[in-house]
Amino acid sequence: MAEWRRYAAIQKAKRKGKKTGEESTVAEEIVVQRMSADVSGKQQKYTRIGPQEYVPFEHEEITIANIKDACKKHFRPQIEKNLICDVLAGERGPSCEKMAHIPNRKVFYIRFIKREGVEVVSDEDGSLECKEKKARYEVPQKRPASHPSPVKPSPATSKFYPKSLSIKDILRLGRVVDNKAKKILIYKFDFAHMEWSSVPLQAEFFIEEKEFATGGFRKAFKATSITEGFNKGTWVVKSYLESAVQLIKDTGQTTEEHTRKSVQMQYLARNVASQLKETIAKDKLDEYGDSFEYKSVYMGKTEDGELLTVEEFIPGDFAKFINNNGIVCEEDTMLCKKAQAFSHFTYEKSEGKVMVLDIQGSGYTLYDPEIASAEIHNEDGGYQFCTGNLAGRAIESFFEVHQCNSYCKLLKLKLRPRQHGVDIFAVRCKL
Repeated sequence: MAEWRRYAAIQKAKRKGKKTGEESTVAEEIVVQRMSADVSGKQQKYTRIGPQEYVPFEHEEITIANIKDACKKHFRPQIEKNLICDVLAGERGPSCEKMAHIPNRKVFYIRFIKREGVEVVSDEDGSLECKEKKARYEVPQKRPASHPSPVKPSPATSKFYPKSLSIKDILRLGRVVDNKAKKILIYKFDFAHMEWSSVPLQAEFFIEEKEFATGGFRKAFKATSITEGFNKGTWVVKSYLESAVQLIKDTGQTTEEHTRKSVQMQYLARNVASQLKETIAKDKLDEYGDSFEYKSVYMGKTEDGELLTVEEFIPGDFAKFINNNGIVCEEDTMLCKKAQAFSHFTYEKSEGKVMVLDIQGSGYTLYDPEIASAEIHNEDGGYQFCTGNLAGRAIESFFEVHQCNSYCKLLKLKLRPRQHGVDIFAVRCKL
């Protein structure tokens, strides 16, 4: 019975993403809810300011200091310089001094407050730092009771900034301006805990009417986020073609299932790309140079139920190195060699279970990968990954043409026998 309780505790810890004796590592962002500086109401609660927000997190470990640092940088344009960040245990507080005080780490509650004896100054890198004020001795001046201190009204701070308007915009303001922004519910996949966010973030985008690219499954539109809490800038919103929706149905999947797996697939490719970077750094393979990376991607859902993916826009010239069928389609360039080494690395890292294909992007930043799995169906009989999964055929096609290059040899990848149906390794690439 004790053994069963120990096993159950281990499984519970895994589901929560906890590690024994150390803090869990985190991804590139955390979910933050900003709260008011003071409590109010009968229940004496801090009130929420705006929606929950994704805050970029550049640290390797979640600590109170790192949370404050990330929030200071993210909210810096919105706060005064004399405010400091305080991390709360919940909507009623109290303030947290260590991670053990935080009961739920899926959402971090923070507020910005003034603290006596502390001033906040800006460092050279733009971050905010708290420093003790220098004490100054002053002789208090007594004022007769008949002459109270005059109270000067503080001038209201104007938040209206001048904007250069064209004649067209001036005349446009003479009538009611139509809201052309499109509301999209953003669902984030938490790779650390292997689960989807249950509460989506509602964001608004200005989406261009004309697509800038069309693939075999989706159309891509440039979009601009106008929502606080969702990184403002250029994004790519991708919607399915009608023919793709029918093809997804033919494989026994719903469009939402396929979209979720598409996002999960990118996170898998992103994880293996990060492992390759760690291998290069750990083994000090300076000759390898730069390696590939993938950016963030989210599942989106419109008000009328249309399923989308929302991805970071990647500027530059597009290039495809390897198709989803395993065929190399680029010239024998350095990037092409690294692309083949990357696909080979993903196959070996997964012990022959999967291979990342459809290697394409701009420079070292890749997007829209496909996963080829050794088996097309999972244990429950469901379709593995997405409809672009050509399974063992694609893996075989890759190894039929792939010649281990200098990057494969630096990574000490194993040669695979070119025999159909054989899924074992032979010898390592000779140095």
